[in-house]
Amino acid sequence: MSIADDLKKEAKTTKTTKTPTKKKRTRRSSQEWSKDDDFIAYFLHRVQASKFLTENYAQKRSIPISAMTKRVKTYGLYRDPRKRSELTEQMLHLMAEHQGKSDMEIETMVIEILKAGREKAEEEAKTTDEEAES
Repeated sequence: MSIADDLKKEAKTTKTTKTPTKKKRTRRSSQEWSKDDDFIAYFLHRVQASKFLTENYAQKRSIPISAMTKRVKTYGLYRDPRKRSELTEQMLHLMAEHQGKSDMEIETMVIEILKAGREKAEEEAKTTDEEAES
């Protein structure tokens, strides 16, 4: 037997023993959006954020990038009266509540949301570490 034959045989056994793992797709319906996540999407729409910024915020909030992108685009439908029905009550309420605020005020609020989320994650990690040690 040659080395090539050995490699082919090994490749066949690896293929048969590996169990394919499918990536589980998560679906984020409008009812699952927290007020904070929706507010961040509103902010991204309002400042016409870049793709990089949208992806960055989505990752920080553990939201699929495609879901965040779609949500940001959905806020743009407000201008078209025929498509306003696609906006949820929560989205309409957020827009009305923060319509008079400046972009800087909204950005400050978004930063506070992100800080609170990071602090919460750090506390959970600390609690998990303490439980593992005991």
